[in-house]
Amino acid sequence: MQKSKKIEQVMLDEFSNYDLNQANVARIVKEAGIARGAFYTYFDDLEDAYLYVYNKAMLQIHNPIKMDKPEFDADLFYKMAYELVCNIEKSKYKKIVKKNIC
Repeated sequence: MQKSKKIEQVMLDEFSNYDLNQANVARIVKEAGIARGAFYTYFDDLEDAYLYVYNKAMLQIHNPIKMDKPEFDADLFYKMAYELVCNIEKSKYKKIVKKNIC
């Protein structure tokens, strides 16, 4: 696994299991097998890392949903809401998204 993918996966695990105020850079760098300084090469702080992971989650979940009509359509709204829930359920980001919704 590439180093950047490994770091992303470790951060996803960290933020899926811990709230931001409980997350820990030390755990992330230990699990990723990188130096603490390397973490700060990629991210300003823990919040920056969290926002990076959460934004990736939102892009993956929302990206597949397409709007065909600019005006409101109840059937289309229902379909989009259903697709959003399905996208969350099958996403690797499911746990972090649910943690932030509830």
